[in-house]
Amino acid sequence: MFSVKPGVSILGIQAPLVLGLMVAKQAFEDQGYDCVLTSCTDGTHKADSLHYVGLAADLRTKHLPLGPKARVLAQLRDRLSPLGFEVLYEGAETPQEHVHLEYDPTHGRSGA
Repeated sequence: MFSVKPGVSILGIQAPLVLGLMVAKQAFEDQGYDCVLTSCTDGTHKADSLHYVGLAADLRTKHLPLGPKARVLAQLRDRLSPLGFEVLYEGAETPQEHVHLEYDPTHGRSGA
């Protein structure tokens, strides 16, 4: 199942992020858990955040036990990194912990 936290906006979301969210939905479902979008084009982020241009999203992880959480993260990295996504686990073991997905195919490339 895929759900969106109340108040989260997906207005302006771009096609690459839609793909990323579809992959995320499957990764969570493979472990038997819901995929919950907690932030997309809404909220307050750093000034140059890709959230503001519809290329980044945050997904809830605090409902996942350690094993399934690690498997979800590994699956997301395996499937999305080759497509130009960064998959970050932020706020580990805090109430704000989440997976941050962003589509940035130039990240990590020298001279790009």
